[in-house]
Amino acid sequence: MFGRLFARGLGLGIAALLASTASAGSLKGTVVAAKDTTEPMAEYFQGFWPRQALSVRATPYDPRSQIAVVLEGEADVPASKAAMEVTGERLWPPVVPVVAGGDFELKNSARKQLNFTTVGSDVMKNVLIPKGGTLSAKFPTVGVFPITVAGKPHMRAIVVVVAAKLYTRLDGGAFKFDNLPDGKYTLKLFYRDGWLARPPVTIEVKGNTEAPPITLDRELETAEGAAPAPAPATAPAPAPAAPPADK
Repeated sequence: MFGRLFARGLGLGIAALLASTASAGSLKGTVVAAKDTTEPMAEYFQGFWPRQALSVRATPYDPRSQIAVVLEGEADVPASKAAMEVTGERLWPPVVPVVAGGDFELKNSARKQLNFTTVGSDVMKNVLIPKGGTLSAKFPTVGVFPITVAGKPHMRAIVVVVAAKLYTRLDGGAFKFDNLPDGKYTLKLFYRDGWLARPPVTIEVKGNTEAPPITLDRELETAEGAAPAPAPATAPAPAPAAPPADK
């Protein structure tokens, strides 16, 4: 009797495991940058090289390095740890997604102690991180929080705190989410300082699914930071009438 019950329970457990494995899939896709979206590296450093009076060759950089991919859905998955590091004279990656309340680490690999502040958040307020030190923190609320370094205006990065647990960065323009239960998901892109001003992409995942390629436009405008529309042209106002001459 016990043997039959054990065998039945074992069989049900294996069947459930196989069913859950069969229903788990992946989502992969690519973000294609238009050829004219590349910018000189000196512009990316916001004038750092000219400020240092150095003559360097301006090399193009890929704007996709400043993109975070967020996938919203009902999947109950563990959140990934988010990390940022000071390398040379920059914070890298320039954009890091993290789930609200999740773990975030900032490592100072510079040659000296640096002073960090998160704009719009109390997570870091003039926090000193020694050379080689690491700060562990949590961002409790959803939002966009720039990180600045005292005395180094060219060093700036963004922590984008989201409610979704599914997020990643691009690897050579490609992204992939593994172990996804079948269902509908919403794909959104965050670039530099805001969400890209394009309709979110709704994707139905069934097994291993590939999203349609996403092409970046030249302007790369964000919903929060889109340039205002130009004012309509108007006819010039007539000149004021000359005062009457004295008689």
